[in-house]
Amino acid sequence: MFEAQLVLIASSAAFVILLTVGLMVWLHRTAAQRALRKRIKAAAHAWRSDVFLPDGLDGYIHIDHLLLTDDAILVLDIKRPHGAIFGAPRMDEWTVIDRNSRHTLRNPLNALTDRTGAVKALVPGVEVHGLVVFLQGEFPKGVPPQVIRVDELPAAESSEPGAALIEAWQRLESAMTEAGQAVRAHG
Repeated sequence: MFEAQLVLIASSAAFVILLTVGLMVWLHRTAAQRALRKRIKAAAHAWRSDVFLPDGLDGYIHIDHLLLTDDAILVLDIKRPHGAIFGAPRMDEWTVIDRNSRHTLRNPLNALTDRTGAVKALVPGVEVHGLVVFLQGEFPKGVPPQVIRVDELPAAESSEPGAALIEAWQRLESAMTEAGQAVRAHG
């Protein structure tokens, strides 16, 4: 009887420890994503995530996050590398060094230009800006233009964007396609 109780207590303690460790790992892994969501909510009057827009060439282009801000439509491209990031606007590939590994990623500014251009084509006459947002990582040799860390995303300052921006946002919303729908339509 005593041994059965001891086994039950030990099993329960092991379960609680495993559950706690699992929760801590999950919280650590999702912290950057939660920080991004919090910053987007503070920066935008409205936003949409993971959508496709017509690219002007009979196809679609993927947008990570599209924000309606005080004075512009903002296109966000999200990147998640860890470690030291070395890049510049005219480099084809950027280098990421993390602990004992080294890898490259394509210059994200080129894709951002395409995404921003697709949005501008749909809403001429309003300001459209693009930013590459890094959730983690550092830039020891300097941060390229149009690149920020998630904690640098500015908060909204006014209570409402202008009428032209709201109308442009509505045009974008009518052109948006959810990720799965775009794949089905062209796949």
